[in-house]
Amino acid sequence: MLISLIPTPIVLAIFSLFKSNLSFSQIIELFVLVHVTLIIVLYMKEDFGYIFRQKLFYEKHNLQASLHQFAHHLSKSMKKDDIETHIKNEINSVLKVTNAKIIEYDKQTNTLLTEENEQIFKEIIKQKMPTGELRSAGDMYLVFIGGNSEKEYFLCFSGKKNNTKLNLNEREWLKTISYLINLAIENLQLVEGLIHNIEDLRDKNKAPSWVLRLLFNIQEQERKKFSTDLHDSALQTQLMWYRKLETYLDEHALTAVQKQELDEIKEGFMDVIYDIRQTCFEMLPPFLKDFGLKKALKDLVDISQTRYLFLIDLDTANLQENLDDDTVLILYRVAQELLNNAAKHSRANHIKIRLETLVDVTILSYKDNGSGFEKDIKKNNFGLSGISERVRSVEGQMELKTEVGQGVEITIKIPACGYLTGEEVDEHDKGFIGG
Repeated sequence: MLISLIPTPIVLAIFSLFKSNLSFSQIIELFVLVHVTLIIVLYMKEDFGYIFRQKLFYEKHNLQASLHQFAHHLSKSMKKDDIETHIKNEINSVLKVTNAKIIEYDKQTNTLLTEENEQIFKEIIKQKMPTGELRSAGDMYLVFIGGNSEKEYFLCFSGKKNNTKLNLNEREWLKTISYLINLAIENLQLVEGLIHNIEDLRDKNKAPSWVLRLLFNIQEQERKKFSTDLHDSALQTQLMWYRKLETYLDEHALTAVQKQELDEIKEGFMDVIYDIRQTCFEMLPPFLKDFGLKKALKDLVDISQTRYLFLIDLDTANLQENLDDDTVLILYRVAQELLNNAAKHSRANHIKIRLETLVDVTILSYKDNGSGFEKDIKKNNFGLSGISERVRSVEGQMELKTEVGQGVEITIKIPACGYLTGEEVDEHDKGFIGG
């Protein structure tokens, strides 16, 4: 608004050169008219300028849109192969080139993961190119996109299909996209390194409790997603075909042999539908939040007895219902894994499970009359390592008693306040975080 005050007197002065007999009131009216007109023009300039820039500089606008699209794809890429696929598609689409790919250079062995133009590539690589710089190698182009102490990554592609050279805008686009790829690869390497460190600590039973909780929370989210996808896709498809088969049986006159064969197919559909529903149930127990832990455990026991043909005594009389959601989920998953392990390893026909809540702890007791095992054998051979990690994730305790031929007894104690707050993280956890 203030900017329009500057050209307004100039416009009035020019106008007065052609018409000098203006009254004071006319000058004021003309001033206001010119001033308002300039304000409107300046406000509209930005919008019209944006529209005309897209028309006049279409190529540059197209390259910018491509960068936004590529950055969006990179944000969802979790593997280097995904990044390579996106960059191939983007370069082929925008620059109209062929044979785009990412090649690796191993610094320690001085080898390139490519056979074409290898010697020329090596000569260029020795010159230590900055990120995004474009060099020609025979009939190919080479762009350095980053690396680490062991490997370097280069974007390699052939010339344009119309045999024209890359213009300035296209070179700048390549440089920008190289920086984006470099950042994406660095992030993937950092994540892979962190995952490797976590797995190493987990294998050595040294992972902090908060790390285990994080891993199990991620696992539960994946279970939930898988269960939902399975229910909404495979299960609904099976139900649709089952109903179509039922309709066909009702509406068509069939021979006894045909009817018997289709009835067998119908029973097969029912078995598949039941198995999918059971898988969804195991991944995401439907009654856990709606009806509580006691109801969910009872349903779990009923299903396990039917599936595995052993007797289960479940005692939840002294289990409180007001446990927090995380404790409820851990107790349910532990009971679920104990029953699955019993079916796979124990050869038991009678199992006792008891849950009770004391003042500051919830106790889960498990006992079976199965084959047992030697206590010095690694727990993961009998599927107990996952249970142990779940218990450790909430600062709980797990006690195992077993001998060959004497069955298995397991006592698990989950503290009422098993989760640490930010101020209560111990020194070991702080060291892992880096704080």
